[in-house]
Amino acid sequence: MQMLRMLGIAIVPITILLSLVGTIFCIRLNDWLRSTEVRQTLRFSIEISELVDNLQKERDFSAIYVSSLRMATKAYLVERYPLTDAAIQSLTDWDASNNNDLHYFQSKENFQNYLNRHRYELDSIKPTEKQELLFYSELIGIFMQWFYDTMTEASSGTVWKQLVSLQETMEAKEMFGIERAFGSIYYIQGGFSDRGDYLIFAESQDVANATLKAAREYSSDVEGVYQETVTEEEQRVFEEVIRDYRYEIRNNPFPINMTGSLTLAKYWSDNMTLYVDAILAIQVVLTERIYNDLLETEHGDKLILTTLGLVVAFSIGMYPIILKTVYSLTLNIQNYYACLLERTKNLNNERQRTDTLQYQMLPPTLAQQMKRGHSVQADVYSEASIMFTSVVRFTSISARSSPNQVVAMLHTLNAIFDEEILNHDVYKIETTGVTNTIISGVPERNGKRHAYETAHMALELQTQVHNLEVPHMPGTNIKLRIGIHSGTVVAGAVGSQMPQFSLFGDILPAVEIIERSGKGGYVHVSDASRIAIMESGEDFHLVPREWEAVHEAAILKRTYWLLPHRTGGSIASEALSEEDI
Repeated sequence: MQMLRMLGIAIVPITILLSLVGTIFCIRLNDWLRSTEVRQTLRFSIEISELVDNLQKERDFSAIYVSSLRMATKAYLVERYPLTDAAIQSLTDWDASNNNDLHYFQSKENFQNYLNRHRYELDSIKPTEKQELLFYSELIGIFMQWFYDTMTEASSGTVWKQLVSLQETMEAKEMFGIERAFGSIYYIQGGFSDRGDYLIFAESQDVANATLKAAREYSSDVEGVYQETVTEEEQRVFEEVIRDYRYEIRNNPFPINMTGSLTLAKYWSDNMTLYVDAILAIQVVLTERIYNDLLETEHGDKLILTTLGLVVAFSIGMYPIILKTVYSLTLNIQNYYACLLERTKNLNNERQRTDTLQYQMLPPTLAQQMKRGHSVQADVYSEASIMFTSVVRFTSISARSSPNQVVAMLHTLNAIFDEEILNHDVYKIETTGVTNTIISGVPERNGKRHAYETAHMALELQTQVHNLEVPHMPGTNIKLRIGIHSGTVVAGAVGSQMPQFSLFGDILPAVEIIERSGKGGYVHVSDASRIAIMESGEDFHLVPREWEAVHEAAILKRTYWLLPHRTGGSIASEALSEEDI
């Protein structure tokens, strides 16, 4: 499970990274395909532009030809036919059938035959100039719509403004072509034949100017290309000559005494052709710039696609390496964890032993405070009872025993003491040789029960040790001499490295005197302890001790023997023998 989690931590981010990289790769690939599609459309737009330009010029000469001056313009019209045919044949693609159902637009050959048939029947059907303009304008409109639909289907990406500007330029060029055609008719006929011709001329001129302005707004390249491709002389012609002709046509559309002039029509057409060619040059240059921008973008996309492909391949190749590494790492972690677990277990055991030792040196409550880093302050305990115990004739017994025998004997005694301590509300302060110091009421205050706890424990100890023999000295019994005194004591932990719980006050030397003045196998109690035992309300048998001599210690003027029950009789005045001491 741990290995699976580790693998998840490593593989999930890589999988997410692969997903992101794959998504970016698909997006970039789609952009690259779009860019390629748009570039192909731009290539086609150049071919369409050339064809539309040739159809516009053929339209103008055909409209002039069907006017009143037919034979004079026949040569100009015939010269245009091969140029238009070459533009048709140069088309590398033919998808017009996708957008219309006209039979003559289903293939390049059908369209060529359809156009040739119209040319051959021109003299026989004798169309008007309006009909001729309408015929060619419909064909040009289909080709331009074809280009618009193709450009709409191909997502233009970041060059959409330039593409819109290109479309507007093509539209402006077509409108200027219609203006050129109707202006030529105006000068050939000596004026417009009706108001409709005038409106078409004015509308095409206004729409062309507005469309060209929109193209400039979509792309600043339009104005820049215009300034680069048009010479100062051509600009003068556009701004002065064409302006004057337009002014004349729009302000005098129906002259009374004006006669038709092929020269004026030719001059107008030639100058407008220069202007239309300038628009065509803008269109071609704008197309090339868009094409180059897309080509540069395509190269960048190829580089990004290659980089992303390498990243994907690298990430996939890293999977087995990561699996092996994670497995090895997990194995090492497991081994380390097992070792750490063993060390932690040993550390806990050592900590428990340390705590046990510390609890033996200090009361548990004080030891807990010191473990938490709290300082332990000394305190005064006004109600406490202290019990001193010692082994009678221990020096004599030790002199006849080996060290191991002495230790074994003391071990047996301490086991009895430890058992009784657990059964009573007392605390063992210290053990020096065979001397034990036990206190009740410190450090946990227990009210009036301190005298009872020490007295009851003292009697229990005497009972436990009464028939206890020295293990290596059969027939030699161990006797305890116990002294108890009650009073006020000061207690606190002393030391920082190895702190010890120590007692201070007059009660210590007093209880030592009580213990030393006692008798083996008996519990010697001071008068203060007697009073405290009686106040506890427990039933103990206390017998006054009668002294044969006056002692210097005031504490010994009135002491008592503590007996286990009242039926034990009384102890009369007894002198302590040297053996008992």
